[in-house]
Amino acid sequence: MLVAKDKTSFNFEEFKNQAIADMKAGKSLVGKDGIFTPLMKEFLEAALEGEMNSHMETSKNQ
Repeated sequence: MLVAKDKTSFNFEEFKNQAIADMKAGKSLVGKDGIFTPLMKEFLEAALEGEMNSHMETSKNQ
């Protein structure tokens, strides 16, 4: 059993364009509303999904 995401994939081009605009506007890089927050969220969710899938596959095989 694999854990799958329910949402659409991360659009890096859209993120990049928004990040550049936000940097030019002087927005904070980190924090709740920071420029890199969506990227960090996507990275952590992917890492947790991979970890969960690995755990589930290992448990299934034992």
